[in-house]
Amino acid sequence: LRDEKILLNTVYNEIKENNKQKYLCKCHPHSKEDKAKFLRLENLSFVDENIYCLLKRCSKLYVTYSSVGYDAFLLGIPVKIIDIPGIINTSNLIDIIDH
Repeated sequence: LRDEKILLNTVYNEIKENNKQKYLCKCHPHSKEDKAKFLRLENLSFVDENIYCLLKRCSKLYVTYSSVGYDAFLLGIPVKIIDIPGIINTSNLIDIIDH
């Protein structure tokens, strides 16, 4: 699912209000989303690094339904699940963490 625009729109205000916190976004490799709106946020960067290298630097992870969320959970990284309206979330984290 190429859902980074939905995810970013959901957390946009949080990113804007927490301007001392650095946010990284790794988009799906085939994403063609227009990122112009989000480039105005000085504390948000779009990255292409390996996801597991990024997890080593991560203090919290926002996901929709991604196996990376479960990997982060197992590593002790707090995970926030973002529900997408109209899409059934089949993440194995739904029953494990509070979202």
